[in-house]
Amino acid sequence: MEGKQQRKCEICQFDDNDEVLYGEWMVSRQLHVHYYCLLLSTHLPQRGSDSSGILGFLMRDIREEAAAARKRKCHYCQQMSASIQCHGCRVVFHLKCGLNNQCAFEFTGQYNSYCDSCVPTDDYQREVMANPPKKRLCDICLVPILVFKMFQITYGDCCRRGFAHKSCMRRYALASGYYLRCIWCRSKSFRDSIRLQSVFVPDRDAMWEKQRNAYRELHERNLRCSETNCLCPNGRFYNKSSWRMLSCKLCGCMGAHSKCLAGTVRISRGTEPSEFKCSTCQELEANIAERPARSSNASIAGAEGKVNSSFYVKKIGPDEPALPDTQAPVFSDDDDNDTSSTSNSSNITVIATQLQTMATSETPPPNIEPSIIEILDSSQSQSPIESPDSLELAINVPDSLQPQIAINSPDSPKSAVTADSPEPELEEDPNTLLVLKRSFRHADEPFFYLVIYEFEQGTCKGKCTGSCVLRFSEDDARIQDKSQKALQRVKVTPDDVWCRDKDTGIFGQIDKFHEMLKSKTEQN
Repeated sequence: MEGKQQRKCEICQFDDNDEVLYGEWMVSRQLHVHYYCLLLSTHLPQRGSDSSGILGFLMRDIREEAAAARKRKCHYCQQMSASIQCHGCRVVFHLKCGLNNQCAFEFTGQYNSYCDSCVPTDDYQREVMANPPKKRLCDICLVPILVFKMFQITYGDCCRRGFAHKSCMRRYALASGYYLRCIWCRSKSFRDSIRLQSVFVPDRDAMWEKQRNAYRELHERNLRCSETNCLCPNGRFYNKSSWRMLSCKLCGCMGAHSKCLAGTVRISRGTEPSEFKCSTCQELEANIAERPARSSNASIAGAEGKVNSSFYVKKIGPDEPALPDTQAPVFSDDDDNDTSSTSNSSNITVIATQLQTMATSETPPPNIEPSIIEILDSSQSQSPIESPDSLELAINVPDSLQPQIAINSPDSPKSAVTADSPEPELEEDPNTLLVLKRSFRHADEPFFYLVIYEFEQGTCKGKCTGSCVLRFSEDDARIQDKSQKALQRVKVTPDDVWCRDKDTGIFGQIDKFHEMLKSKTEQN
């Protein structure tokens, strides 16, 4: 009982363990949830890939939906933690209560659900309910269908030739996966239409393909002599000594004794046949030879793609407004790991040393989650932009933005170098330093995030295009020293890019300041 109480769904708060009705148990970070509760929860978006969170549902979204569901009362049992909303009348209910009260669920698209009063029906369904067939058998289990209601039966919308218990069809769909076809007409469209009848069809391999030693007999070969007149005195299966068995060189399934092929037992060693073709393969070769030649470049129609054994299916919606560009991204193991298209589309840029001092420490914003540990933040300026009437005091440009002459510049006199000058810093190539915005790590994951500014031309002369978030493993040798001086010298590769943001921080404020100053000058 103790283990059962711990295995309670975080969303619906029920501990039912029927995979056919509720889906598989999904467990991550001591969070247990029914898979169908994830798919059918109306307000739970799927914002990740199959490797993010729990099959595309981010852990943060799951926890937020579970907390919101605890404030909703079920239309049927009057208990809290209802997460499924009727697409028609907008009442909310539990998955378990929906199954017990003849509700309907669509396991495709936006995964809409309907209460018992709003279940959509078409002309064929209304005709079947008005005149239910008499003494019909389930075409899967061959047991009579006693209650002929749509919440208990399924049919093939492609041919409408028969009926089956919904429980039988659910088991058949879970077992078949990619290989699900209409049991009456073998149509492939049945796989999509049955999802509208409250039947979940996984995008995975069939269960019989995964059984251990399912095709063991294919690797075993018990040859027997297939000749009409077998001459072996020990029988057709004897394969020793002078009665050596040859297998068919094409199929390998059929066999024959070499002496039986020669037609005599008095045959000297070395003169018996060394290869054998069975009659079936010989007939097949003859048929192929009579057919017209086929181009090797001809395409194969209906070729199946690569089979993916993942349980992941795509959920569309719910329709929610996109996050604003200025909102800080949330980082956890739930986020989509597929950043290859972003990281390969552009290069990491750095800017000159004159802008290093822009990365000064700052108090983290109050809206940052407690789970994110801020190490340093330098994305804002200490002086805000004000109205055009006070442009002179609007922005205090740091001294580091003023033009400077580097020690290693050819225009700089050698006498400018003094003994008090810190040689290592002055001799470093200014175009190799990153301009830091902030750096942080998440308490629950082994990654370190570094946020830098990016520029069009890679130098201070280029316009700031936004910020770039880099992700490093905690054991990465490049970020073992997390001081500001060391972080701005990190050697970055495109694979380190995690995401990008359009927030230009203080550089955007400076651009606005110059635009307002220019417009004021033109007006004067």
